[in-house]
Amino acid sequence: MGVFNGAGRLVFSTYSDKLKRRKDIYFVILGLSIIVAVSSLFIHKFTLIALIIISACYGAGFSCLPSLLSDIYGMKNISKIHGLSLTAWAIAGLTGNQMAVLIKNISGSYVNVFVVTTILYVIAIIFTMCIKHKKEFYDNV
Repeated sequence: MGVFNGAGRLVFSTYSDKLKRRKDIYFVILGLSIIVAVSSLFIHKFTLIALIIISACYGAGFSCLPSLLSDIYGMKNISKIHGLSLTAWAIAGLTGNQMAVLIKNISGSYVNVFVVTTILYVIAIIFTMCIKHKKEFYDNV
């Protein structure tokens, strides 16, 4: 999983550098994660591959975050905002495993974890659509 997490960081951050709007890489990451999570609901032998791809997307999201934050908030504020983002990321990492176990205990299956995860990915895409880069914000004011 660590190899794919690291590969996701390299591949997606390289691709992100070529984009004009950095938030677009998150549409790719979240879209790919949704496709993989939904596919694993129907193809149970796909679950290991799904976890590998999601691990790569997790690494990708982590590596692309600083450049996205600098585009939105500017370099002057990056350290404060990045610190808050990493704190939220850590809280999600700590609570995500407990959420998965709770869902498994309530439903009796880890398959439902993918359903909840897919819903969270859709919510993340909606939030990503709401992001305005610093330049876009000032152009609309």
